[in-house]
Amino acid sequence: MTALLLALVAAATPVPGETCVYEAVPAGSRGAIADAVLAKRLRGSPVEAVLQKATDGCARQHGWTVQQALHANGHAMMRVGAERIAEQLGRPGWSGIAMTAVRLRPREQLETLVTVGKGKAEFELVLTHMIAADRGIAAFVDASDNATVERFILMIKLLAVGELERLRLAEAPAFLSAPGGLMPGTADAR
Repeated sequence: MTALLLALVAAATPVPGETCVYEAVPAGSRGAIADAVLAKRLRGSPVEAVLQKATDGCARQHGWTVQQALHANGHAMMRVGAERIAEQLGRPGWSGIAMTAVRLRPREQLETLVTVGKGKAEFELVLTHMIAADRGIAAFVDASDNATVERFILMIKLLAVGELERLRLAEAPAFLSAPGGLMPGTADAR
């Protein structure tokens, strides 16, 4: 019970700038970033610079350390990846429903959920919350082939990883900052 209460407090407590990177990425670039993330080909891609510029701007604005900037970047990447999958499934609103359900889970359950080969019980808890929000999800999952269900599960796992990154953003120590709070290797890092 205590873990659930702590999860509810963490979900309700906004992290300063937690959506800054996501919001700083132009909406027209989010799809390309999502495609690069899902293909595991973000490094060296043309959209990497767009994401890095958004992250650097938010790091300056919020005074983040390098570690905090990396966590905010990870949160944004997982969110756009999950949104892209929801769009591909023809249900764009489901990423928001899944994000809400994921935020209600205790951290330990999220860590289990994102572990490869584990997390079935945790996934079922998230799915139960999602079905309570939209009854069409159960029918969709039941009627879908294995590949589609795997994409649906990936959407939820990406959001769980993103939520862990959001929580780490708040916990990241302040002493790891690069000069100016920017990510190393950026054009305007001092």
